[in-house]
Formats: sequence, C-alpha cells, structure tokens
Amino acid sequence: MSNYIVKIIPKHENTVPTSEERDEILNLLRTDTLTKDIHERLFDEVTFIDPGSN
Repeated sequence: MSNYIVKIIPKHENTVPTSEERDEILNLLRTDTLTKDIHERLFDEVTFIDPGSN
C-alpha cells in the first residue's frame, strides 16, 4: 500500500491559517479522497520541508 503526503505551504512565511481554515481544508481533503486517515502538522516557526522525491 502506498502513502501520499500532501504538503500545503503558504506563499508568505507569516501566513498562519486559523483553526477554522485548517478544519475546512481537512474536511475538503476527507471529502475528496478515499481515506479518512488525514493528519495535519502546524509548525511554530519557519521550518525546512523536504519535498521528497518524484
């Protein structure tokens, strides 16, 4: 079984989505995918995000 990792990164480093906005995004992803196993991770500071391969 394969895993997909979707990383949503704002254009501006000072942009922090509100709790309501994050819930809305998660609900949209749960609606548009076959899995309900979706997790979010919000960092407190600007953090390097490895883009992975492919």
